[in-house]
Amino acid sequence: MGVWRASIGVGLVIWVAGCARDPGPLRDAAGALAEGRTQDAYRSAVAAAAALPESPDAHVLLAEAALLTMRTTDGVAASERALELAPDDPRAHVVRAFLDQARFRNVAAIAAAREAVRLAPDEPRYRIALGELLFGGGMVGTPDYDGAAAAFREALRLEPDAARARFGLAKSLILAGEDEEGEREIGRYLEQRHGHGEAYYLRGLARLRRRALGEAVADFRDAAAYAPHESAHHFNLQRVLQLLGREQEASDARKRFQHFRGLEKGVAGTAVAYHSDTGNVGAALQLARLLAEQGRFRECTILLESLCLDHPNLLEAHALLAEVCVPWHEISSGREAALRVIEMAPGKARGYLALARLESEAGNAVAAVKPAQTAASLEPGDVEVQLLLGSILLDAGKFDEALALFERLRRQFPENLRARGGFGQALVGVGRHEQGVSALTDVLRSRPRHIAWLYYRGLGQIGRGNPGLAEGDLRSVVAIDPAHAEARAGLVRVFRETGREREAQKLEAKHQERLGLETEIRELREQGSRTHHLADLLEKAGRPAEAVRVRADADVPSLLP
Repeated sequence: MGVWRASIGVGLVIWVAGCARDPGPLRDAAGALAEGRTQDAYRSAVAAAAALPESPDAHVLLAEAALLTMRTTDGVAASERALELAPDDPRAHVVRAFLDQARFRNVAAIAAAREAVRLAPDEPRYRIALGELLFGGGMVGTPDYDGAAAAFREALRLEPDAARARFGLAKSLILAGEDEEGEREIGRYLEQRHGHGEAYYLRGLARLRRRALGEAVADFRDAAAYAPHESAHHFNLQRVLQLLGREQEASDARKRFQHFRGLEKGVAGTAVAYHSDTGNVGAALQLARLLAEQGRFRECTILLESLCLDHPNLLEAHALLAEVCVPWHEISSGREAALRVIEMAPGKARGYLALARLESEAGNAVAAVKPAQTAASLEPGDVEVQLLLGSILLDAGKFDEALALFERLRRQFPENLRARGGFGQALVGVGRHEQGVSALTDVLRSRPRHIAWLYYRGLGQIGRGNPGLAEGDLRSVVAIDPAHAEARAGLVRVFRETGREREAQKLEAKHQERLGLETEIRELREQGSRTHHLADLLEKAGRPAEAVRVRADADVPSLLP
C-alpha cells in the first residue's frame, strides 16, 4: 500500500495522445483524466472500451482510470487487453507497471517499466517511473538505489527541470548514504516545491548523519507536520531529540511513532487483500476505515467514491465518505454522500451529523442547524451530539437556543469543560457580559489557548466597557489563528473605541482584504477545487499545511507523452 501511495501521491495522470480528437466516450474519458475528474474518466473509459473493443487507447485509458480510482483488478484486466492489442505501446507497459506495484508485485512492475524505457528511450517520464519502482522496499522488493539514481539522472538529462526526477535522485542518493550530493539535490528540489513532507524527512536524515542536530530536528518536525501518518518521521524526530537530551519531547514523538506504526501494519495487511481483489467489499471498507484513522484522507476518499459508485446502496460506504470529507474539505462530495445516507436511513443520526459538520466546515452555520437539531433529537443522550448542536447554534447566532441547551448540559455534566465554555459563550451572546466573562475566565484556566473562549471573552470585555482587556484577548486569537475574521473585526472596533482611528483604518483594510480571500477560498472549497490557485490563496491566508495538501493534488505531471 505504501508503494502504491507513493506513485499515486505524486500524481500519476496519463494523457493518451490523440484521444482528444476521437469521438464519444474515448474523448470524454481522456478529457476527464486531463481535468482530474477520475471517476468520470472511469465511467467514460468503461463505455469507450465497450464501444471500441479493438482500440488500445481505450483500454489504456480504462487501465489508467481504474488505477487512479483504486479499482486495481479492473485495471489489470484492461492493461492485459491493451498489451494484447499493442504489445509495443510503452504507455500500456508503464500503466501495467504501476498496477503491478499496487498489487505488491515489484519484480513484474520493474520489468514492465524497463520495457517502456526500451520502447521509448528518449521519454523522461518512463525513466522516472522506473526509478520510483526501483526504490522497492518493505513488502515489494529489495531497493536498488544505484539503479534508481541512474534512471533519475537520465531523466534529468532529458528534462533538466523535472522536479519529480530531481526529488527521486535526491532520495536515491540519501538512502544510499551519499549525503553530500543528496542534500544538495534535495535543497534544489525544495526550492521548486516546498512543503513536501518526505523531502524534509530525507534532508533531516542527511543532517542527522553529519550531526547537524538542530537543523535535523527542524526538518523532522516539518516532515511530521506535513505527513503525520508516516511513522518514520516521528521515529527519527525522537532519535534526534534524545541525542539533544530533550527527553519529554522525545517521549511524545516516540508515542506518535508507535501509534502510526501500528496503523501502518494494519493498512499494509488489509491492502494486500484489497488490491488482490478490489471487488472485495469487506476488505475495501476495512481499508477505508484504517486509512481514515491514519489520516490518509485523499486515498480514503478515492476508495470510498469508487465504492459508492459501484455499490450505490452500500450505506456504510456513503456514511464513511460523508464523514471523511469533513477533514478533507470535500464539501460537495461529502454533502452528496450525507444526503444519500439520510435518504437510506432517515431514522439514524449519522447522516444528519455528517451533513451538519460539512455545512459548518463550509461556513454555512445556518444551514447546519436543522440537520444538527435532527441528529440531537435522534440521539438525546449523546453529549457529543448535543455539544455539536450547541456549537452550531452559537455560530449561527442563535444565542437564546444555545444558552438553554448549554445551561441544561452544564447541569447534567458539571465537569464538562465544553459545556461550561459554551454556556459562557452563550451568555456573552445574549448580552449577559459580566456572567459570560466570569464563566469563560474559569474554563480558560484549564485551556488558555482555546480560540472560541478567548474570542467570546474579548467580546464580553467590550460589552463590559473594558477595551484594553478585550484587545488582549482578541490579539491572542489572531496570534493563534490569523484567519479569524471576527477577531480582526473586534480589534477594529476596539481601536475605534479607544480613539486609534489610524490603526483601525489600517487593520480594517487588511480585514477587508482577508475577508475577500477567505470568501474565495470557501467558494473554491465548495466546488471541490484542488488547484494551484487555491493552494496559493491558502498560503497567502497563512494556512501552509492545507496549501501543501492541495498542491499535491494539483501537481499531476503525466508519465506519458
